[in-house]
Amino acid sequence: MRMKGKFHLGTATLCAAALTIAAATNSAATEVTHVAAPAPVTALHASPTSKVVKLTWVNPKTGTYSAVMVRRLPGTTAPATFKLGLLVGAWPAGHNLIYDTKVVAHTTYSYSVFAYKGTAYSAPAKVTTTTALSAPLIFSTGSYALNYPTSITYDGANMWVPNVFGNAVSEFVAASGKFVRNVFNTSGHDVFNHPSDVAFANGSIWVTNPPGPGNPGQPSGTVTQINAKTGLVTKVLGASSAGGAPTFFDPEEIASTGADLWVVNGDYNGGAGSLTEFSATTGLLVRTVTGVSGDFNNPNAILAVGPDIWVTNNGNGTLTEVSVATGAVLKNITGFPNPTALAYSNGDIWVAINDSSTQSVSELSIATLSIIHTYSAGLNLLRPGAMVIVGTHAFVANTRGGIGTTISVVSTTNGSLVTTLSGAAYTFDGPCRLIFDGTNIWAVNETNSTLTEFPPV
Repeated sequence: MRMKGKFHLGTATLCAAALTIAAATNSAATEVTHVAAPAPVTALHASPTSKVVKLTWVNPKTGTYSAVMVRRLPGTTAPATFKLGLLVGAWPAGHNLIYDTKVVAHTTYSYSVFAYKGTAYSAPAKVTTTTALSAPLIFSTGSYALNYPTSITYDGANMWVPNVFGNAVSEFVAASGKFVRNVFNTSGHDVFNHPSDVAFANGSIWVTNPPGPGNPGQPSGTVTQINAKTGLVTKVLGASSAGGAPTFFDPEEIASTGADLWVVNGDYNGGAGSLTEFSATTGLLVRTVTGVSGDFNNPNAILAVGPDIWVTNNGNGTLTEVSVATGAVLKNITGFPNPTALAYSNGDIWVAINDSSTQSVSELSIATLSIIHTYSAGLNLLRPGAMVIVGTHAFVANTRGGIGTTISVVSTTNGSLVTTLSGAAYTFDGPCRLIFDGTNIWAVNETNSTLTEFPPV
């Protein structure tokens, strides 16, 4: 109806308009108050001890979140949402480090960290870690069928230990120490002969078997491949070179570069030492490295570091550097009388020396190929034969058997003695190999057929 130049709207029309405006207003308000989920935190890292887990991370862009929340679950599965698991705590924006003190030693935990703003939560950043032991843990021959163990390797979850006199390889869960299985020779099919060293590559465990009376079909020695998931032996290399397979000459130590395995061949039957490289995928020979006279003189320990392979030579007291890419011998470095073990730390190679007149550890610069330091005074070294470096500490095993067997902990910063590990709590007896699983150190005691797992100091 038109009245005096004005429009008159009916009540129904006005109500409808009001509802439309209100709806639009509410919609706009909803759009304004909606908060997008923040980006997740990155670079989440866990550093455990036996009593605390330290978590660090990198936060998303300032202003995009208001706080972070940390939750955890026991085991290897982290909380999928911000409502699952135990709430460790929540902290305001900018916080990127916390200490979880409500943990139990030698236990696996999985953490999730969420950035959030209001009710909007990011996707979780996840990490799994295992707290260290509060005291050493001993694995004995009676419980685990260990029989003169000589080496150890870590596949990312489990430990594998060859037993010389048992002709078997034992498997343990690294996080819990739980025994998994022994892989034995089968009737009529001897796949192990006094197995001596072991390495992990491409989902398989690779075990060296030296020649001898127990290996008559392969007088030069073999390498056995075990499927790490099933524990089944899948291949024995060395019996024949047919089809491009590798052969060995007294295989001793073995090291992995990821794609390939490198085996140290000793001086069996008076022959010169050498290296055999073969594919971890196909098991086929890549190359045999012989070098020139004196390059491999009674070779023993081997270490793969970046682009190079390093080999100790007990016969002439040298360290040989070999190119991973080409197999070329790059350098023979003198000054290591009777070198027995190798370890890497911060751009340097550390060498344990067990000479009649020198019980020491030497630090070699990879950049200059020169010896930086040789440390011996006050380190309580006695036939050092195994070594592993954790942080700024070198753990050096003194391999003399008996009750007095010890491990010297040496500072890699200044070569001083940090402490000496010994006594009934550790039960070291001829420790011949050390390995770090990311949380604890494992020592292989060949003389009393035990393993000692202990937290680093």
